Amino acid sequence: MLREVDWVMNESPDPKLYEIGRCMVGVKTRMIQNEVGWANDDAKSFLADPHNRGLNLYGFAEPGENSLPLPISEYLRKPVDAFKGKDHRSTNNYNIAALARFYRGIPMDAVIK
Repeated sequence: MLREVDWVMNESPDPKLYEIGRCMVGVKTRMIQNEVGWANDDAKSFLADPHNRGLNLYGFAEPGENSLPLPISEYLRKPVDAFKGKDHRSTNNYNIAALARFYRGIPMDAVIK
C-alpha cells in the first residue's frame, strides 16, 4: 500500500526509522518528516544535521487547552533556548522558534528585535 500513496508522514525524529519508512514507499511517494508536536522532538538539534535539512518537514502543536502558537515575531526576538522547558507548551514553542529560523534561512542563534 505504501508504494501507491502520494505521501507518507514519519512521526519519529529517529533517522533510522525514517530510512526504514523510505525503503517501504514508492519512487513517487513524498516522505514528510514531522517535527515539533511531541515532547521528545528537538527541532533545533534535528535541523543542525545537514542531512535533515533537505527533508520535507511538517509540524504541529501538541493539542492543549490553548495550543495556538505565539506570533512569529515573538519566536524570533528571543533565542530558541529561551523557550526550552519541560511542559508541552514550552516544547512546542522551542521547536516552533527553531523552525521559524529554519524556514527563513537564518541561524538558530539569531535574535531579531
